[in-house]
Amino acid sequence: MVNVSSTATNYRTFISSYYLASAAVHAFSSPSKTKAILEGKSPALASNQATILTPHVYNSDGSIDHDCKLGKIHVQPLLTKEEAEQCHRIALEHARESKCWEDGKMSGTQHASYNTVDFPLIEFPDEEVEDDNESVFLSDDDPNSYYPSDNPLATYLADINFDERIFQKLESCFGLTDLFYEDLFCVQYVAKEEDVSGVGMDSLDFHRDGTLLSFTILLSDPNSFTGGGTVFECLKEKESTHLFGDENVQCLVDGNGAVKPLEIGTCVLHSGKLFHGGAKVTQGTRIVIVGFVGVPEWFQEVDSIINASRDWGRLDVLEKRLKRQDIQTRKNNKYVIRNRKWLPNASSLYNGYYPSSNFIRSYSSSSLVTIQRRQEIEKEFFRTIIKT
Repeated sequence: MVNVSSTATNYRTFISSYYLASAAVHAFSSPSKTKAILEGKSPALASNQATILTPHVYNSDGSIDHDCKLGKIHVQPLLTKEEAEQCHRIALEHARESKCWEDGKMSGTQHASYNTVDFPLIEFPDEEVEDDNESVFLSDDDPNSYYPSDNPLATYLADINFDERIFQKLESCFGLTDLFYEDLFCVQYVAKEEDVSGVGMDSLDFHRDGTLLSFTILLSDPNSFTGGGTVFECLKEKESTHLFGDENVQCLVDGNGAVKPLEIGTCVLHSGKLFHGGAKVTQGTRIVIVGFVGVPEWFQEVDSIINASRDWGRLDVLEKRLKRQDIQTRKNNKYVIRNRKWLPNASSLYNGYYPSSNFIRSYSSSSLVTIQRRQEIEKEFFRTIIKT
């Protein structure tokens, strides 16, 4: 039988000690700065980037596994202040004219599992398109077969050489080459009380992206909204908020695990397989560019992604399943389980109602036992997915 109380205490200690150690060991070189960060103070880095080490990069003896490159979250400057402000203005104008954000979260798209209020910035055609008066066939089999979407923000990004700049950042941070887009889009988060349409979104549930790498670029002035940021489960359970960076780039990591750039045009680069979400915007509007980036198969250990997907798949959706059970239980319908359809030859079958209970609730997605197990799977995944 699992001792939930003991496990919870151990997990809090594990996250707090490893996270604070990551800030001290990786970000600060002098003893005085290390002492300051452990006391909750926030000296600046002597570099033009902030790199946050997750608990996944640490060995059992506290040393760092430098080969665990996907266990790092990078915060770097990408767009200049003028470029980011221009992107922000263009995005708002396009959304207003096209009314693409007025219908709220999209349905039946490539973001069907975790819908967002967005518009696309690239297209992946499977037919001929006109390019400089020439007919060009772009195949779905070619990962580089994409072109800018037909909107002014996509055109502007092409003009400022956005693609080359973001891929250079990704390759430099993670040591991977021949990267390619799986998706690129512009997202709006708006505080609920300021959501005129009533169908906008102020946050995004925890999830994993379909790609190994992802990035988010802040287009809104950080002082124009409250809350927000990219929140990571593995960065939760810290004791206080910490500041990373210097005059070139700064970000906060708050007690909920949300990474918040403090400068417009800053990008947050991370593995899409880290369990993450969009922290709630409580005031104002937050507009970001989001990209999903594919990694060539020759870099990947196939068994690693298969095993991780199998192991964390059920854990990731426990919260949603519990909510459905609670709704059905309150209706006195309980929760219907019919595994005969899916496991016709299994020796143990169930066909009936299964009510929610405190026991089931103790193993929800947000329980410390589940979080700990999920983090163990993540750690194993990030240490084995990239071929050495």
